[in-house]
Amino acid sequence: MVHDILSKSTTMSENSINSWLELVKTVDYNDACVELKKRAKKKKGSLVSYAKRRAKSKARAISIGKNETDSNENIVLLDIGTEDPFIFDELVNSYGLKYKNLHAINVRMYEGTNYGLLPEDTSKLKFNFKWYDGKKIPYNDNTFDIVSLFMVFHHIPYTEQQSFIVEIHRVMKKRGRLIIKEHDIKNKTSLNIIKFEHVIYDKILEENDGDFTPENIYGRSKRKLIELFTDNNRFKLLHHTKVSNNYKAYNRSFYMTLEKK
Repeated sequence: MVHDILSKSTTMSENSINSWLELVKTVDYNDACVELKKRAKKKKGSLVSYAKRRAKSKARAISIGKNETDSNENIVLLDIGTEDPFIFDELVNSYGLKYKNLHAINVRMYEGTNYGLLPEDTSKLKFNFKWYDGKKIPYNDNTFDIVSLFMVFHHIPYTEQQSFIVEIHRVMKKRGRLIIKEHDIKNKTSLNIIKFEHVIYDKILEENDGDFTPENIYGRSKRKLIELFTDNNRFKLLHHTKVSNNYKAYNRSFYMTLEKK
């Protein structure tokens, strides 16, 4: 059963989507974690290539979303939830940003581990990296021209999402740009697929020893996310777009760019 699910989880034709969904409904997550643990080392190399390709699309989204009056070499940027260095290399090499102006944070629970594709000693990174408590962003008010948030928000508990938005708003300069990529989760089927994807991704990155709980995904639809970020007159939505992938209507993600008011 697990082997069948894993085989269908990476490449999937539209014709097989219904049978795949039936498998997801019956998956034993503990069994899946054991199987994925065995596969993690084999997958790690391909993950690097994937992360580098993904970095190109992220950097392009930042380039498109930035304030057109900002000079690239002077842009001060914060990436929240950083798990690899490749986006910063891409921003420097392809768009002329400076490593000294690039900042990254991730939650302290991973400090001292080989988290994702980051080195265990993050002081060796070319950009500025900090671990933080997941609550208060460790920077002063009005610091950043750009904040990027790529596939992070669905990990924030529903009860903490508003305070997280307030923190992002606090560290951004006026008219700064917030660039987000997120899942557009419209129904329970979409949520179940994304939960299962995270079991797979978690094991590939070897982030823990099999205690990942797929229930800890706090997804929202694109419409609801836009409402959350534009509520209380904090941000103005500038544009948004869809990103298609293998899962068609079951799992769509999108970019959106907002401006701090």
